[in-house]
Amino acid sequence: MDPTNASSEPPIHSMSEADRAVARDILTNAWTRLAATQEDAASAERQSLKPFAEAATPSAAGESSVAERESLVPNVSTAEGSGGVILDAITAAATLLPEFRIDVSADYARFAADAAVWYLDRAIRRIADPDRDGWTAERRAHNLTWFASTASAADLESLFAMAVALDTDDA
Repeated sequence: MDPTNASSEPPIHSMSEADRAVARDILTNAWTRLAATQEDAASAERQSLKPFAEAATPSAAGESSVAERESLVPNVSTAEGSGGVILDAITAAATLLPEFRIDVSADYARFAADAAVWYLDRAIRRIADPDRDGWTAERRAHNLTWFASTASAADLESLFAMAVALDTDDA
């Protein structure tokens, strides 16, 4: 028993503070990448819809019908495939991490990326569905896809914030 530790309980898991810090770096960088991607997509969508909006404005010959205006706007689903986008952002952040931190190897970055996904999965169970199973990597990926399929940008931001909070709380 450690005399500086008042509790005789073992640690929650085997991750050190350094491990959790690297996982937080990955979560933070992944969120920054994902948020920028979402903003770029929203801006591009607004720009791509501009011609449709201009075409749907009333003309001198008379107003266009609602049906005509609606037929000009494409059916865009921004949530489709977002689970993969989240995993892609985590992978990209982990892949780039060794370039910015000399103390992090590619293998260690992959380990920390797995931890980051684990924290995201825990966050899903906290904010969305406490009964979801996250025992395997495949299940965690499925949970991210499930969550992202209906998540708004604010929901995704809450997910990442909760994951970082859970990571910090484990210290």
